[in-house]
Amino acid sequence: MSKRVRRSLKLEAIGKDKPAETPLKRHLQVYPFSPTTGACPLPTTVIKGNYVRQEAEQDAVAVPEKASRGQPLTDGNTDVIELFTEMEKSLGAFLSMRQKLKTLKTLEGSRELEILFGFREPSSDLKSEMQRAKFLISEARKMKMSQ
Repeated sequence: MSKRVRRSLKLEAIGKDKPAETPLKRHLQVYPFSPTTGACPLPTTVIKGNYVRQEAEQDAVAVPEKASRGQPLTDGNTDVIELFTEMEKSLGAFLSMRQKLKTLKTLEGSRELEILFGFREPSSDLKSEMQRAKFLISEARKMKMSQ
């Protein structure tokens, strides 16, 4: 082989005493790559990920849980029947506000309030609905106690 061919193929640099890999490639760990998801699995010794996970767990313990509407969850001692009585106390104010909105709706001619508050349904008596729900809860508790 001529010297020109050896230089273009760089055959002179690779000798029997020198390995073909560079030191960087030799120490590089190859993780499997998923072409479908486009991601590699994380190594098990990721310090930052463990730290973030521990912080999230601590935050979850420190922050009180909230219900789906952002209200704090009631503790076990608070009775549902007590909550219903509080709702019944505020029901009068709610019904008066609803009546004011009905008159406002007729003045404005908007259907949004009608849809929002259900003004079309004359059978929606909130007091009777709350009493019915209260009765059903007490019946369910009685059945649960008898089991």
